[in-house]
Amino acid sequence: MTYFLADILRQPEELQRAFDYLCGAGQGALQSSAAAVRKARHVYLTGIGSSWHAALSVAPIFYRAANPVHLLDAGELLQFATLPPAAVVIVISR
Repeated sequence: MTYFLADILRQPEELQRAFDYLCGAGQGALQSSAAAVRKARHVYLTGIGSSWHAALSVAPIFYRAANPVHLLDAGELLQFATLPPAAVVIVISR
């Protein structure tokens, strides 16, 4: 079995593990992160590859909340971006 296929087949278990963490020990961190995003004047979503495509799919959620959302490839963010005050960066990683 390839690593790629193993990653795909492991997704349901990893998703359950993430939910368990966010509903348990990670709940406080999740709530404080959500509060920071709500207060932000600008939200930046970034990732590379499949993580970048995940950012593309969740951007409309932030648009609905009326937050300005900026999508930047992680390489461009590191090399070229200047972030304004009161900005939050959400880094998506597989």
